Amino acid sequence: MDSFSEQLSGILLNMYKNVINLEENAKKNVNSRINLTINEIHFLEAVGAGCKKGCTVSRLAAMLGVSKPSVTVMVNKLEKKGYLRKLSSQEDGRSVKVSLTREGSIVNAYYQYFRRRMVRKINDGLTDQEKEFLVKAFEKINIYFKESLERIE
Repeated sequence: MDSFSEQLSGILLNMYKNVINLEENAKKNVNSRINLTINEIHFLEAVGAGCKKGCTVSRLAAMLGVSKPSVTVMVNKLEKKGYLRKLSSQEDGRSVKVSLTREGSIVNAYYQYFRRRMVRKINDGLTDQEKEFLVKAFEKINIYFKESLERIE
């Protein structure tokens, strides 16, 4: 592996670990008794962002790029924990809409604040030229990840 590849590999691994650690610390700051995993918090964020008036399991699955059964399991788990609620759809009685509870909204709001603060701090340390370069580089990296995932599926 050449020097650049070794550096990039190390940076990606460290960034991943650091983001996970930052999110775990943020979770403790919300409430040390919060009984959610980071994946569950990300799920709440998706519901909060894409389902203001509630959305179906099918819509959540499409938004997240996962199967309907996986979404159903997560919805049921988070409903039991008190972060989501399921309501029968007024348009179609067979359909169920999912939305955040008050507790789910609090967790989601804090994580939105956490993410904005993190991005703002990164933003403050960069020049306009560095920001432009970073966005382009991350877009290319993200395309690679997305295409790699599509080949697996």
